[in-house]
Amino acid sequence: INPRPFTGTVSFANISKIYDGNTSVTTIPQLTVTGLLGSDEVIATANSASFSDANAGVTTVAVNSISYSGVDKKNYIMPTSTTNTQCTIERFPLLIKPLSGQRHALGSSESTIEYDILPVLLPNGDVL
Repeated sequence: INPRPFTGTVSFANISKIYDGNTSVTTIPQLTVTGLLGSDEVIATANSASFSDANAGVTTVAVNSISYSGVDKKNYIMPTSTTNTQCTIERFPLLIKPLSGQRHALGSSESTIEYDILPVLLPNGDVL
């Protein structure tokens, strides 16, 4: 008996992380297999995953290596990768505050106030 081509889906929930300057996925996603015949059981495990873009915003995560287990895995020709196009890299939070000891009266003509931007170390060597 030849294995049947798998026509279902191997998918994972949306992933998000805070911007860190790289495309790495901090938590490998749990995969879900749907579309098997009857009570067949195949379990998919992601071995690696990455964001397609390192910048903040909605982007794709690709799982490029999947291993399979379960009593029925030999009955199917399963995909070796899958993607999710609705994953998000959140903006890196910054705290901007005036340096201590600076005081300017409301309506003052002084227009220079110095600020600290915290954290001082930004991800991946980024600078402001």
